[in-house]
Amino acid sequence: MILPNESACPGSTVRAALRKPSKADRRRQLVEAFADAAIAAGVMAAPQSGESKQLAFASWVTSVAGDAGLRRPRPVKRVAVDLDRRAVSLDGTAFDVPSEQALRWVKALADSPGCWIASRDLWRTDKELYGTRSDKLRQYLPPEIAGLIESAPGVGSRLLLQKTDAEIPQHFRGQCPN
Repeated sequence: MILPNESACPGSTVRAALRKPSKADRRRQLVEAFADAAIAAGVMAAPQSGESKQLAFASWVTSVAGDAGLRRPRPVKRVAVDLDRRAVSLDGTAFDVPSEQALRWVKALADSPGCWIASRDLWRTDKELYGTRSDKLRQYLPPEIAGLIESAPGVGSRLLLQKTDAEIPQHFRGQCPN
């Protein structure tokens, strides 16, 4: 049996040439094009011998972003829950909470701030919250913490650490797990 190869099947090289490039190939071409443009503009030094153009471009972009203050800020965890002590803290101020279920609810919301979590889905974050009615848990929380929780019937609850969606940068919106 003779297996087809490029010399026996000239059409295979044509198919290979017409094949759509992969994402990695397109990304590589794009990075190299940007690197060439940056080198031509004189804002980036040409890569040293043995260094790939992609690595040189990546390190240059990182240094420029750091100089311009464009690095993504690390989120500050404003709400922390301590189940052992039965306490929740907001910006370092601790509050005692008598209900462990209420603490677990706040912890589930704090793990995904700004994301809506329906009470029927709470068990996915904490098995102890299975069948819990979150509307009954708010009464056990201090007003400072309860004021940060927004609830909507049929939608769920979310922990608001920013006042409005306008204060949340566009590229951070909608990045909720699940």
